[in-house]
Amino acid sequence: SLDDYRGLVLSADRPDAAHGAKSEATHIDKSERRKLASQKRQAAAPIKKQADQAERALDKASKEISAIDLSLTKPDLSSEDRQRLMLTRADWQRKAEEAELNWLEATEAYEAALADAS
Repeated sequence: SLDDYRGLVLSADRPDAAHGAKSEATHIDKSERRKLASQKRQAAAPIKKQADQAERALDKASKEISAIDLSLTKPDLSSEDRQRLMLTRADWQRKAEEAELNWLEATEAYEAALADAS
């Protein structure tokens, strides 16, 4: 009926009590979710620190390998020095691979912790 339609239109212009309560509950839920997400980020901070440390170790190893590679290009390098540099390079390569693995594991764990926070 026309009265029903008029009531529907008029009620759409005004928020009713149920809509206001729902909005307030949503606000509380959002606030609580943000709080929980913050707590999970804080709990995951040690994992983030491990990832950062592994990334720094990987960067250092990569720089050392580059420096050794540059030294190996010198034509006047003795065979003993070349052998020593190759052994040192192999050691740094092992450290780089270990750091990369640690970084990948820590980054995956950190991202998983953050995904759980959402």
